[in-house]
Amino acid sequence: MELKDFDFNSDQLDFKTKSLESALLHYEIRADGTIWVRQDKLEYVKGDSDIAGYINVINSEWIFLKDFTGSINFYDYLINNQFDYDYYIEYDSVFIDGKISKILLSKFEALTNKDRKEREKEFREEMARKRELKNKWYFKHVYLHYRNLVKKTFSVWRKFSRFIPTSWQVQGWIDPLD
Repeated sequence: MELKDFDFNSDQLDFKTKSLESALLHYEIRADGTIWVRQDKLEYVKGDSDIAGYINVINSEWIFLKDFTGSINFYDYLINNQFDYDYYIEYDSVFIDGKISKILLSKFEALTNKDRKEREKEFREEMARKRELKNKWYFKHVYLHYRNLVKKTFSVWRKFSRFIPTSWQVQGWIDPLD
């Protein structure tokens, strides 16, 4: 697949920007050129002893930013294993009264993804190896106890290490000319 065959209207593109509020808000430029922001009503759900709490979206509402006038730089890094390249796409746009008046492609880079694909392959193999190890009987019955022992040992070491002199301090006491 080549980039010319890519559907730029697909959900695979998720542009980011640093030009607007840094509140992890979702913005949308609609087909008519208007800019909208998603306002989420959130609730905090308290977790229990095993699970941390989390934020839950109760409902969302899209609001038209009719008074927004300014410029927005937005970009995306398109990673797709069907391509021989990863693509960095960046646009500069100008909005007047919430409607786009100008948009320019400011940067377009095709970067080879051979190294990224190799790292991903190695990562997947490592995760498969770890998953396989965790399913072994000795991991469940021996390794977990060994791991707890190592954690406790180094935890105690860290607590008392501030009272134990380091090797260079001991050497300084033994060899005052050093």
